[in-house]
Amino acid sequence: MAEEVARPEPPPAACGRFERVVVLADRPGEGLVGRVGTVIWCDRPCYNRRLRKWGEWAYCVHFAPECRYRSFRESALRPTGEFDPEELHRVRGFEISFDADFDGSMETIEGSYRL
Repeated sequence: MAEEVARPEPPPAACGRFERVVVLADRPGEGLVGRVGTVIWCDRPCYNRRLRKWGEWAYCVHFAPECRYRSFRESALRPTGEFDPEELHRVRGFEISFDADFDGSMETIEGSYRL
């Protein structure tokens, strides 16, 4: 039986919550490269057992002028070291988001709501 190798701790996140970041890379046609947004949330990376290494942190970034949210990998962002006050990003209304799970059966739809 193969011996299980201990999983190392994940790398620290490069960007903090409510930190302003500059977009370094984006999907073609989106036009967000060079724009400044604010990190609203981050998800820790996944660990690849086969390669024995961690992936990248993922961030949800808010772009205030158009009230737009986008997800980015850590390598696509540069932290500025400047932070917005939390009050600027509190919800002013109800929000619902759905994440479609296209597993073929469509029996489950994941999502979240914020009051």
